[in-house]
Amino acid sequence: MAYTGIDWKGFAKHRHDPEAIKALGEVVTEYFQEPVKKKSTGVLPLVKAMETLTGQKFQLADPNLAGNTPVISVYSAGPEEDFGFERLFDFVDMRDSSSPDFEILDVTSAVNFVQRQPGEPIKIQRVSSGTQKVKYLSYAGGLGFADEFFRFNQYYLLDDLVATVRRKYYDTMAQHHYNLFEALGSGINEAFQTDDVTTINNACANVLKNVNSKGYGVGENPVFKLFCGVGLKARLAKAVAAAFTNPNNNNNQIVYRVDEIIATTKLPDTHYYVVLPGIKLKRGIWEDLNAESQRDALRRVEDMTWEGKYNAAIGDGDQVRRCALA
Repeated sequence: MAYTGIDWKGFAKHRHDPEAIKALGEVVTEYFQEPVKKKSTGVLPLVKAMETLTGQKFQLADPNLAGNTPVISVYSAGPEEDFGFERLFDFVDMRDSSSPDFEILDVTSAVNFVQRQPGEPIKIQRVSSGTQKVKYLSYAGGLGFADEFFRFNQYYLLDDLVATVRRKYYDTMAQHHYNLFEALGSGINEAFQTDDVTTINNACANVLKNVNSKGYGVGENPVFKLFCGVGLKARLAKAVAAAFTNPNNNNNQIVYRVDEIIATTKLPDTHYYVVLPGIKLKRGIWEDLNAESQRDALRRVEDMTWEGKYNAAIGDGDQVRRCALA
C-alpha cells in the first residue's frame, strides 16, 4: 500500500469516470488534512491510536520540568510537518465564518474594580479600544498527472507528488508564522546577562512588566515558551533542565514556568525568543488544504488543484523578547 494511503491503481481503472475523478479530489483532500485533524485533546489521530495500542500516554511537553526536557514533538502518519508555531498562537477557527478577516482587540485602558457602597449603582467604565484586522491569505497550486503515470503503473511517483505538495504547504505555513517573530525587528531587546538562565529569567520578568498595565490578567506565574533554531536546542535544553535535575542552593535556575522548547529550522541560530503565548498572538484558518481534480482530455492528463486559506498576527510585541547569546 502506498504511504499516502491513496489507491492509485484502483483509480486508474476508472480515471475517465467523472465520479472517480471527483472522488480522487476528496481522497487527496483527506490526505492533505490528516496532519491537522486533531481531537479535542489536541493530539493527532495517530498519537491517540498509539496510546490505545500501548496503554501509554504520549506527552507533548513536560509542564513540571521533572522528566524529559520539554522539546516539542508532533506526530503524524506521514513525514513530520513543523507545527511548533501552533503552541505560540491562540487559534481562531474561521472555517465556517463568512468574514474574510478576524480582529484582535487592542484594549488601551484597563478596567478597574471600584468599591461600591450598599444601594449605590455600579459605575460603568468606558474602555477605549481598537482592533487589528487579520485578513486571510490564500495559497494555491496545481499539477497535471499525465496518463503515462497510470499506463506504466508509476504510482510511487504520484505518491511522491502528492506527498511533496502536502509537505511544502505546511512548510510554507510554518515559515509564514515564524517570519512574524523575525519581523518584529532585527535588534536584540534582551541583552545577555551572566548565562542563559539569567537571561531567560530577565526576559520572562520583562514580558510580565511590559504587559502588566494592558489588562491581560496573565497572573504572576504564566507559562512561557522558548523558541529557537535547531542549533540552539541543546544549549537551551541544558539551561532549562540542569538546575531541575540536580537542584542545590548553588545552582542558578529558571524561576518562571517554561514548559516547552520549540526548535525549528526556520530560525537562525543567532538568537532565540522567550514568548508569552496566546492572548494577542493569534492565527486563523479559513480553509484547510483541499484538492479538486478534473479530466483534461485534450492534454490527456488528470488536472489537480489545491488551495488553503490562513493567516496570523502578533498583536502585541511586548509578549515576545528576542534574547542574545553573548
